[in-house]
Amino acid sequence: MMVRQPLARAGHPLASCDYHAIAAPYKSVIVMPDRHYGRGAAGRPSTKLAFMFALETYAAQAREREEAEATRRQLLEWRDAALAAFLEDPSYAAAMASAASAVLRRTRSWHLP
Repeated sequence: MMVRQPLARAGHPLASCDYHAIAAPYKSVIVMPDRHYGRGAAGRPSTKLAFMFALETYAAQAREREEAEATRRQLLEWRDAALAAFLEDPSYAAAMASAASAVLRRTRSWHLP
């Protein structure tokens, strides 16, 4: 299969991972031609290809999570900045209270018999 050896020679941290377990769920996706590319397991690169496909999938998922987290952090920063701006402007708070009061008055008047 020659997955661990090239990674170990390159000093890559994935050389010590269980590449069979990582590749297993993705082997069904890999379609290999009938011909061999060398002797023994080296001639059947399905594990290598499934391992690489798994890494691509994991990387894409991690990127999506990072982007979602970055978006969430940005929204929280904007929310905090907006709250700070509202707290610094007492006239805004008074206007909001007045508007809320007006809405409550209108709502209650609709429900009166």
